[in-house]
Amino acid sequence: MATSYCRMLPRDRLLFVGLAGTAFLAAFFFMVLRREDATLGTPVVDMGILPAARWSDVRYTRGTLLQGNLGSQTLRPAQSPYLLQGSVRVPAGARLWVEPDTLVAASEGARIVVEGTLEVHRAAFVSNQLHLDRRLWHGLTVQRGGKIVLRESTISNASAGLTCAEGGTVSVSGGGVIDTAAGFVTLQGCATAQIDRVQITQSRVGFYLLGGSPVVTNAILTRVFDGFRVFHEARPTIVGLTVRTPRHAVVMHAASTDLPIRGLVLPRGADRAALIIDGTDAPTHRWRDREYPTGRVIVQ
Repeated sequence: MATSYCRMLPRDRLLFVGLAGTAFLAAFFFMVLRREDATLGTPVVDMGILPAARWSDVRYTRGTLLQGNLGSQTLRPAQSPYLLQGSVRVPAGARLWVEPDTLVAASEGARIVVEGTLEVHRAAFVSNQLHLDRRLWHGLTVQRGGKIVLRESTISNASAGLTCAEGGTVSVSGGGVIDTAAGFVTLQGCATAQIDRVQITQSRVGFYLLGGSPVVTNAILTRVFDGFRVFHEARPTIVGLTVRTPRHAVVMHAASTDLPIRGLVLPRGADRAALIIDGTDAPTHRWRDREYPTGRVIVQ
């Protein structure tokens, strides 16, 4: 009966109904995605200039699917690659352990949000997009009460490699971040972020610090456009920083307090003053509709 009724409708009316239905579904999914993004605390990173990334020529079509909420479990290399799809959560009380040599391949827009514990040792998180697609996934985010521990592991082709949101804890030792818009991000209220002996390569921003008191030691930046972007509420400690082939600035400092850096190593002949942008260049900065004095970067 429904079929005969449709045949009786004029063709233009059928076309109108079809287009209206498609528009409604598109709007619905758009609102859902926007609402989900708003709940995840994803930082606003300057995406105007994406890194000149070396996108993968490999796309994994077979593997172990990883999606939704995860209970306590172990990811093993024998089941690799794990195909990360959508927003994957490690809820409070759960522990996700990633064994050495495990590979996690993320689809466009995928992310792991940690409210429990994520421990990773000598594993790799990569994009599962072909180089022609130029799509990013959204990396790892730790939220209130959660903890991420990375040891000798790598993250590549993400909008933000690792993000510490309010109440989150991060401990990183060794490994690195490759071809990202931002390597490490700390938001306001990040409880603890200790990052030691990491290498950030071919990225737009190495450290995007919006808040918290992250401790960065013995970091190496190679072909990174801006090494550090430090904002009003961030109070980082930087000890041991080696910069290779700087693209723009080692530090862009827009916080009220001075920022001491101990053990800064630049390429031979590099102009330190030109690579540091701070209160000397812009005496004030604006934060939440108020003007504040801008501190200086003091190299010790």
